[in-house]
Amino acid sequence: MHPLLARLRNLGIYLLAWIPLAAMLAYLLKASGGFGWNEALALSFPLCLLYAFVCLAAWYPCRVTPLETSSFGRLAATHLLAALLVSTLWTGAAKAMAWKMDWL
Repeated sequence: MHPLLARLRNLGIYLLAWIPLAAMLAYLLKASGGFGWNEALALSFPLCLLYAFVCLAAWYPCRVTPLETSSFGRLAATHLLAALLVSTLWTGAAKAMAWKMDWL
């Protein structure tokens, strides 16, 4: 089991750490001129909550390809593939949420 999911307290602290990141993302959405504060907050907080749980999944490829026993090529391929998959998922979720909220 994932170490942060083993204890509810650890998961709570981890999720609290995402609040400043969501606030920074909301600021960037607002500063870019495309969103008002309500829209930026309504988009950034659910996206960061989703990404917080997606980032927990990085633990599993790290367990499968430890630094001590894996070659550089295998490490690079594993993490590059995971990064592409996660970024595509997150970007798609953001576009779907913005489209569903009729902001695009």
